[in-house]
Amino acid sequence: MRRTSLILLLLLVFPASDLQAEQQSPHSLEAAVAEIMESVHEALEHGRTGPELDPVLMREEIQGRLRARPTSESFKEWLDDRMNQSMYSFAPLGAIHDQSAAYGFPFDEATPRPMTSGPGDRLHQGKDWNAVDFGLPIGTPVLASRDGVVARVVDGYTEGGLEPRLEPRANTVLVLHADGSFAVYAHLSPGIPVSPGQQVRIGDWIGSSGNTGYSSGPHLHMAVYVLTANTRVESVPWVFADLRGSLSELVPGRLYPTQESRAAGQRDQLLDRGVDQAMDSVHRAVDAGQTGPEFDAEGVQAEIRRRIDRGEDTAAVSKWVVAEINTSLHSFAELDPVYDDRAIYRLPFEEATVTARPRMEKVIGQGRHRNAVGFRLPRQTRILASRSGTVERIVQRPERAKSPSSTSGHTVIVSHDDGSFCAYSKLSPDIDVSIGDWIEVGQVIGETGSTRDSESSEIHLTVYVKTSSGLDSIPITFGP
Repeated sequence: MRRTSLILLLLLVFPASDLQAEQQSPHSLEAAVAEIMESVHEALEHGRTGPELDPVLMREEIQGRLRARPTSESFKEWLDDRMNQSMYSFAPLGAIHDQSAAYGFPFDEATPRPMTSGPGDRLHQGKDWNAVDFGLPIGTPVLASRDGVVARVVDGYTEGGLEPRLEPRANTVLVLHADGSFAVYAHLSPGIPVSPGQQVRIGDWIGSSGNTGYSSGPHLHMAVYVLTANTRVESVPWVFADLRGSLSELVPGRLYPTQESRAAGQRDQLLDRGVDQAMDSVHRAVDAGQTGPEFDAEGVQAEIRRRIDRGEDTAAVSKWVVAEINTSLHSFAELDPVYDDRAIYRLPFEEATVTARPRMEKVIGQGRHRNAVGFRLPRQTRILASRSGTVERIVQRPERAKSPSSTSGHTVIVSHDDGSFCAYSKLSPDIDVSIGDWIEVGQVIGETGSTRDSESSEIHLTVYVKTSSGLDSIPITFGP
């Protein structure tokens, strides 16, 4: 990244002499200020400063500095810092670059391009150490390498070459990332299609390659920077996703992405797609309240990636994900409790309010759900706690009807003092209790849900215990 300061201008205004010698008359002082301010206005016009820079105040600052008779070097250093401060005012101080972030190549990867200059070579020293240059014909679409927000757009320059006056005059796009780092895409053609404040995603068109500014030929200069705590701009190393390695592995003159890296990139894309698909069910479970507060979604995502990466099939991964969700759903439960097998449960509704005799289905499940019971009840029948306990989970499942007359409903899970717990399922969304509530037997939990084409609905009750071999249901005995 070439400096956006006015150092080169100062060398022209005060060639090989000290500023003190140039300040012997008010006329020479004002002439110097006027010439410097011309370049300040140019920087403002082309976007090389932040919009907050006030040219009137800037003129006053310059006049004050020059009247103090500084040395050339001290004044140049102050002016450089002042302009950089404005240029990079969007960046947070002391940002830490996310080293796990993967960047896409800033051009269409279907057509490999040569890397002409890499990190640490003679063109990339100091704060620009981690920059790379790609040889791109003029007009080649330049793409965002990472999601972010356009922070600065320097545009309107048409000249390019190796004249010192061109050093700060490169059309450039700066994109701020979520971690506070920002990418610089420089030497673009005029007519940049993005604007400050615009959101961009990886792969979005942000400009066209060019040959503007201090440049020996058409190319794209790219680097990632942070603004340090002492307001210095420093480049940081980053990784192109397809390379699976550091920038130091890039070889000048070689085409990128290579065939091998493109194949690895395609594999990574398939891996990402598989992880995203598996994580869809995880996000749905978390949103529905189907996991406990200790559930580590990031850890689950990392394990999904590891399993897919080692070749585990989709069905096996999905089975593991379901098991993790269920483990979290029932994490509150005691393992192998000594439950009361003589406990009496009351009916989960007021019999006096039900005009038709409820239909009870004793066997509505199989396997671990084999002791579930269900009642067909009128719609919006109030459902009562069959036994006292603590509300542990409220699962708000979205409706996913298998047919026009079915509904999945919502579930309230209540733990009992003997270690067992009861799931009240197929409730309407209007739940009358909250997680952590202690509820007494007979207290209203919610009401039955409704089907689309029937006057009746259902409530399902299942009492479970968590054993060393897994979850299991136990028989329910109803009584007064």
